[in-house]
Parts: sequence; structure tokens; C-alpha cells
Amino acid sequence: VIYAEPSNKVFLQGAIGGTSNMITIGILGTLVLSAYSKTKIKSGSLRVEE
Repeated sequence: VIYAEPSNKVFLQGAIGGTSNMITIGILGTLVLSAYSKTKIKSGSLRVEE
């Protein structure tokens, strides 16, 4: 069944799948890294208590 498909259709599906995966990973990765960077302690944020 798989081999009966026209080759240009298979390559088009692969290209669309790869492109959509890259876009999804780019967007979700940016959101995750942005959220993670907000949890990190900034340098110089500690104060001496008297």
C-alpha cells in the first residue's frame, strides 16, 4: 500500500511534516526557554541582611 503512492506525494508529505515539526519545536522551545529563564536567579539579586 505504501509503495503504491506516487513518489512526489510522499516527498511532499515528508517536507510538510518536517517543516511543521521545525515550526512547532521552534515556537514551543522558545516558550519553554523563556519560562525557564524567568526562574533563574539574576546575579546581584542577593542582599545582605543587617
